[in-house]
Amino acid sequence: SERARRDVVRFVEPATGEVVARRPDMTPQIARIAATHFSSRALPLRLAYEGSVIRTPRGRTRRLRQIAQAGIELIGWSAVDADVEVILAALDALDALGLHGARVELSHAAIGRALVALAPAAQRDLFADALGARDVATLERIVGAGPALDRARAAVALAGPASVLDRAAEALADPNLQGP
Repeated sequence: SERARRDVVRFVEPATGEVVARRPDMTPQIARIAATHFSSRALPLRLAYEGSVIRTPRGRTRRLRQIAQAGIELIGWSAVDADVEVILAALDALDALGLHGARVELSHAAIGRALVALAPAAQRDLFADALGARDVATLERIVGAGPALDRARAAVALAGPASVLDRAAEALADPNLQGP
């Protein structure tokens, strides 16, 4: 996507003069590794990784931030049980680190894309950030009152315990929120 290309950090390596690019996320590289190095392995693949990435913050400060990123990927298994396995692995890892009572947030990219498409093209990045932060005031400034704001508010309200999934099924019955 255009946003992903824009978020790549490029700099000149002083010793060689070569241009080096660092992405803000490791998932695309993990997908490439899985497709090339592990293509002959039986699915599903269970991969874990850690390393540092560089993020370009938005807003007033434009300083680059180098942060640690760790993750797991479960490739080639699309059942609900696969999602449960990944969530439980994440919770186990957090618990092992002493971070008890962690909260897991779930989202669906197609729903997010459908919601972001409701915003004017020039403000979609800001709308996506506001949606992720559940910032209803910014969402309203971008799209004003009306059906687009109502849909964004409905999505933002889908937060809470597992029982929220019942409310999600109801809210997503609206074909405009189901994505492509």
